[in-house]
Amino acid sequence: MWNSIKKFAKFLSPYIKAAMPVLLVILVALILTAIWLFGPQLVVFESKPLATVSMRWIASLIVILLVALIWGIRQYRNLRKMRALEEQ
Repeated sequence: MWNSIKKFAKFLSPYIKAAMPVLLVILVALILTAIWLFGPQLVVFESKPLATVSMRWIASLIVILLVALIWGIRQYRNLRKMRALEEQ
């Protein structure tokens, strides 16, 4: 059973890697939609941190900047690997 799952995962691996950017964009869009639609109803320790529009803008900005930071770090690492391969 485990071997068949591993074979199936190995078969799907290139397709998942190819679809990853689209899946991440969809995930970020869902997170931002949740912030704007469900933010005013969110209660944390008897307070509503996303009740105001300005706090939802800040939360959205944090999500977008976090995604951009992670993407930039990954691009930097890939560039460093490519330069190391070119030098060899």
